[in-house]
Amino acid sequence: MLKPDSFILRKSATLIGLIVQIFAVYLFFRGHNLPGGGFIAGVASAIGILILIFANGSAIITRLCPFDPIRLCAWGLAIATLAGLAGLAFSGSFLTHYHYKDPDFPLLGSLYLGTPLLFDLGVFLVVLGVILKVTLVLMDALQMQKQSGEAAFLIARGCDDTILEDSDFNKEENNHS
Repeated sequence: MLKPDSFILRKSATLIGLIVQIFAVYLFFRGHNLPGGGFIAGVASAIGILILIFANGSAIITRLCPFDPIRLCAWGLAIATLAGLAGLAFSGSFLTHYHYKDPDFPLLGSLYLGTPLLFDLGVFLVVLGVILKVTLVLMDALQMQKQSGEAAFLIARGCDDTILEDSDFNKEENNHS
């Protein structure tokens, strides 16, 4: 994806992206008793990153996230599953919330931990990973379509080249040639 040639857009997108990330953290921690939580915080965080991608080009994602976003999904599923298993171990039922409160925690005073926060973290990572992966696949397909002009959507991000060889699209192209 070509990045816009606007210094103001790139710098303002960085500021807006940072503000959206701070808002995502707020939504994440607000979500237990009020609207918010892992899902909407993941969406907000993805929007903040997408603002940066659209303003600076897709190469910025390799600096922000040097691994495949699907790994975020895998970690999120693992964390959410562990939160459910903790409820099973301590409360006798899968995904039952377990809460721990230590009134005399050193340096922090009262410490309150619970499995809902872990579950929300898992949901956050899954949502963020899925949105980033889908966006990157679509951006790669668009870039490939601009470069080659034919069937780029099939080979974007990991689809096999054999799909193109066997597709009706290429059979029709070869018959018309």
